Amino acid sequence: MGKKYIENDTPHVMYVGGCAIAPGEGREVFVPDAPPAEAATDEPAEPDTDGPLRELLAGNVAAVAAGLEGLSGAALMRLRELEAAGLKPRKGVLEALDAASMAAAAAALNLKSDPL
Repeated sequence: MGKKYIENDTPHVMYVGGCAIAPGEGREVFVPDAPPAEAATDEPAEPDTDGPLRELLAGNVAAVAAGLEGLSGAALMRLRELEAAGLKPRKGVLEALDAASMAAAAAALNLKSDPL
């Protein structure tokens, strides 16, 4: 650790190295020479399982709707979460995901049609 002169040129009190510096004043404070190194972990990083789903969502609405066939219910739910979390969720994609989710649920229950 070394000392460094810090001047506060803001209109508010500033805290550096555990010291308060009033507006317009300066102080010598102890600052670390280098940022602390991240602790090494023995656990491998989790793989990005959303990669293929994000690739599918990168397409236009028609391409996304065409790529939904055969996906599991969990994959469809995750796709909906990813689309809804985007900057501009597309209504057509969300509707296609809802329809595919309903079809997957009906297929899982073996409901082809309701006789009533």
